Amino acid sequence: MKFAVGSASNLAEGMDAMLKNFKIKSSYKIALPLAFAINIMSFVFTIFYTQNRLQRLDETAVAISEVAAPSIIFLAQARTTVSTLRSEMTAFVLHPQAKSIEVDIKKQINELKQESESYLALQLLPDELGLWTKVQQEVNNVIKIAEIVLAAVEAGNLINAKNILKEELIPEIDKAGEAITNTIEHDAKVSAILALEIETIRKETGALSIILGLFSVLISVIVAFILLRILNGNQKLVENYNRLLTEKVNELDLFAGRIAHDIKNPLSSIGMAAQLIEESNKDNSIRPYFDIVRRSLTRATTLSDDLLAYAKAAGVTNRTDSADVRFLLHDLESSYILSTKQAGIELLIVNGQPVFVATSAGVLTSVLENLLRNAIKFIVESPVKKIHVRNKIRGEMLRFEIEDTGPGIPFEIRARIFEPFVRGENSHIEGTGLGLATAKRLVEAHGGRIGVKSSESSGSIFWFELPIKSKRRNSEAHRDVNG
Repeated sequence: MKFAVGSASNLAEGMDAMLKNFKIKSSYKIALPLAFAINIMSFVFTIFYTQNRLQRLDETAVAISEVAAPSIIFLAQARTTVSTLRSEMTAFVLHPQAKSIEVDIKKQINELKQESESYLALQLLPDELGLWTKVQQEVNNVIKIAEIVLAAVEAGNLINAKNILKEELIPEIDKAGEAITNTIEHDAKVSAILALEIETIRKETGALSIILGLFSVLISVIVAFILLRILNGNQKLVENYNRLLTEKVNELDLFAGRIAHDIKNPLSSIGMAAQLIEESNKDNSIRPYFDIVRRSLTRATTLSDDLLAYAKAAGVTNRTDSADVRFLLHDLESSYILSTKQAGIELLIVNGQPVFVATSAGVLTSVLENLLRNAIKFIVESPVKKIHVRNKIRGEMLRFEIEDTGPGIPFEIRARIFEPFVRGENSHIEGTGLGLATAKRLVEAHGGRIGVKSSESSGSIFWFELPIKSKRRNSEAHRDVNG
């Protein structure tokens, strides 16, 4: 305690000299409540500022997850549909007797209507009104002219149909494609700006939180000095003051540390702040608003996690990694056998030969689970539900196959199935369209290949190959798998 008192005395002398140098003659009795008031104001300002920033982060995250990302997805689908419609309309005019093409065209027109309506129903992004109007106009023109061409073909007026196709429909399709592409590029730029705004808010809030924390500490030091001068000569009061001051500084440190940690990750900050506020507020009337925040956070977190996984999948690989295939397949079967059985799915995983592949266990597990979850998602509506996972050695590579009895993959998207956000007709099934793209990046980053064999209504076989690292004795494999 002598050391603490001596240090406080030295501090008091230094502060006293500073006050004299600046000719501060205010009474301690006035300065003490003033210092406390400033300290409280700094806390209040920090809380309100942080809440304001969190609200802005929430709004920005919602704009990305509920407006920008869906806009890009719907527009990309519409652009694909417009391109497909062009080729099928041309084929139908040349071969009007092909009724299957006519059915596909009508289907494409309906899909284009749905995709454009889904996009047009979304909230507008900044400076998007002109592009939004252009997309609406051009898509409506394409649909209208396409229906005129169909009517001309059905009436047997092929010459008129060809003329309308060449002179009106194809140019309108090109205009619509250009309008859609321009809108996608605009929405992508707005998304990038919003993401940058999140990062900027995070940095600014973190920096200001540190400054406010330091300012609060400084105010606390000033308060300590004033109290020491007022209570000089009363040891018991000094001890109580030191104890209270220590608690206050600890509270400030904890508060500053919590703010700095929360602001590192905006989405995490939103969730933690909402949870803390909800737990401390007993007013049930505002609980629905917390539910909205949580749902928005879940959607934003899911999309961001998928995009992050997709971006990291092509990172630098460790050439010394190896994964025990037989052990991982056994673990995979243990993880999914119960849930698939409850869903009425017959899951068969064949371990095959004991072998190591040139990748980490985490990477191999991620690829297998992405493909297995994809099969499980799309098989649920099939009358026969079977999934077969197997592997076999092909030269220096180990080939994995995940075969299912699902609905198969439509021909028009089969070549693009591993691209980001490409999804089949069952778009009502939950997912972001990044699982297969992530699996492709992981496999190719580790020197492998990935592909799919499928036909509509007869299931699919997703396969990938990875380099073999080494083989081992059957006795070792049996011991590891069975513990």
